[in-house]
Amino acid sequence: MGKSLNGKELGKGLSQRKDGLYQGRFVNRFGKKQTVYAKTLNEVRQKLRNEQYEDEKALNVVAKDTFYYNLYVVAIDTGMRIGELMGLQWSDVDFEKKVVHVRRSLCYFRKDGKYVFEWHDTKTHNSKRTIPLTTRAMEALKKQRSYAGREILLKNAQTAQDEYKNLVFVTRNNRPTQQFIVQECMDVTTRRIQKEHQEFERFSPHCFRHTFATRAIENGMQPKSVQKLLGHGSLQLTMDLYCHVTDDTLFDEMRKMEAV
Repeated sequence: MGKSLNGKELGKGLSQRKDGLYQGRFVNRFGKKQTVYAKTLNEVRQKLRNEQYEDEKALNVVAKDTFYYNLYVVAIDTGMRIGELMGLQWSDVDFEKKVVHVRRSLCYFRKDGKYVFEWHDTKTHNSKRTIPLTTRAMEALKKQRSYAGREILLKNAQTAQDEYKNLVFVTRNNRPTQQFIVQECMDVTTRRIQKEHQEFERFSPHCFRHTFATRAIENGMQPKSVQKLLGHGSLQLTMDLYCHVTDDTLFDEMRKMEAV
């Protein structure tokens, strides 16, 4: 049972922060703690009931499936790691020069008995990089910036910690996103496809990175360029991990030899 600042009992999962905001917490169906915030006690109770209902009926996944579409587009058109996308801030996006700067990762993990967000340096020194944006990635980022749901984020801006207010990809409650939520949304889409195509396999956000690299090689991008875009320390690592070619590509290459 939580209490208000004046010591009043508020009920299970409810409490009041030192800044006056009320918060409600519950453990969702994935065993993760989920938190909502509001300025009034009635409002936070209503928010808590809504979130619990959506979690019980799995309605929140359907909504978030669309909410993260722009993240998928940027991922597959830049080859960025999921942690780099989670840590991407608007100050890293240069719409004028049409580039995105990768400067950090945002990690979500269990620490001292609870799950926390924590800023981490990029995976390697080479992972700090500048990636030119495709037209599609540019449009996705512009949509993300002017997304119709941003008014929800602005409404909840007071609930976000200052260090997270500038994030590009956030939840509807203006909180940093998490890899398991992104995976959850992808799984919803996968299950829809599997209703007609049972052979379709489940895949992870890292597959976007694989796809970017493989398609880049197939379309004639120099391996050294792919290495720099992916942020690898060595060309050998890029070639070993990501240069999978399709059967069609092999035939195309042999036709080139035939022409010679």
